[in-house]
Amino acid sequence: MRWLTEAEVEKAGQESRQAAIKYTRKHWDQFYKATAKDLRTAYGKSLVSIKSKYCALCKHHPDCYHAERGGYKCPLCSNLDDLSCHTKWHIAQKAFYAWLAKTGTHKAFKAAAKDLRDHIGKFIKD
Repeated sequence: MRWLTEAEVEKAGQESRQAAIKYTRKHWDQFYKATAKDLRTAYGKSLVSIKSKYCALCKHHPDCYHAERGGYKCPLCSNLDDLSCHTKWHIAQKAFYAWLAKTGTHKAFKAAAKDLRDHIGKFIKD
């Protein structure tokens, strides 16, 4: 599988909100489609991450999350009608790390990744 690069994600994040949404969806689509072996290998080689370095939306809104400032300050999540992806991301993050630790399953992570991918996809305007 050809994984998105940090440079591609950074470029999409700087381009526009729609480009950032499309690349973030693509990022989660890769997680969903990857086999357990491919994903574990890519993660071991630091080609993928569940964290913000491969999230174009995070690049588009770099002030979204700052733990030192008390949490989320995301302009995308300012109301319930907007993207509001943090809850679904937390579920996927927990499933991913549980799978890596062998306390969870790849199937559970794929389900969480699909849920986030499909949620983000609702905001793509053709």
